[in-house]
Amino acid sequence: MPKIHPTAIIEGNVSIGSEVEIGPYVTIKGNVTICDGTIIETGTCIYGNVIIGESNKIGPYAIIGADPQDLKYKGEETGFVRIGNGNVIREFVTIHKPTSKESETVIGNNCLLMVGSHVAHDAKVGNEVVLVNNSLLAGFSIVEDGAFVSALIGLHQHTRIGKYAIVGALSKITQDIPPFTMAVGTPAEVVGINSIGLRRRGFTVEQRNKIKECYKIIYRSEYTIRQAAQKILEIFPNDEIVKYISDFILSSKRGIAKGLRREEESIEM
Repeated sequence: MPKIHPTAIIEGNVSIGSEVEIGPYVTIKGNVTICDGTIIETGTCIYGNVIIGESNKIGPYAIIGADPQDLKYKGEETGFVRIGNGNVIREFVTIHKPTSKESETVIGNNCLLMVGSHVAHDAKVGNEVVLVNNSLLAGFSIVEDGAFVSALIGLHQHTRIGKYAIVGALSKITQDIPPFTMAVGTPAEVVGINSIGLRRRGFTVEQRNKIKECYKIIYRSEYTIRQAAQKILEIFPNDEIVKYISDFILSSKRGIAKGLRREEESIEM
């Protein structure tokens, strides 16, 4: 049976799974599903169309499903906020609902959203992502699996951070951050590959070296970025990681972040 504090307010079509804990002064209103084993701590508010998976821990005063901060939004019904399993969502995190019925705001599985981080309307966060304190994801942005987003960064609308990339604190992200890289700055620039992170994630020496070679071609050759993205497919055919890097770059709508080009700041390979 769920454990619900008597001061909690629960209204609407709310489904609560087994072993759920809902703390003091929590407010849940709308079409909300909370699956088994999830803990919701003091003062958190959950509104609208929300599905929260199993074994999440949601800290005090988080806001999930609030209206989007979009001037076009006029109070109409929208799609769901979907949160997967095993996430830790700390105090004062905000996750806003999408702007249309056809869209969703999504958090994957096993993510850590630290204090004060913000996931705006229609944003997508993959699995095992870390958002450090006060990191801000704008509307329609995407953070892919395993990415690490450091404190006090701002991610522009419709931009992406690729898988297993790491973005340094205080960065301003106006273009896509390619997968497996390190980026920092205002605006953020690629300064190397995320070697330590890749090693911790179990990427082999061969895989890491191949990624390094790809980014040398992308950032250090005479080719344009798009030409380089196609060239690496010729050099490393039938390789899933290389294909993913190429597809990420070729599908970019905002372009990818530049690499530091001064010799003394060359990409660490």
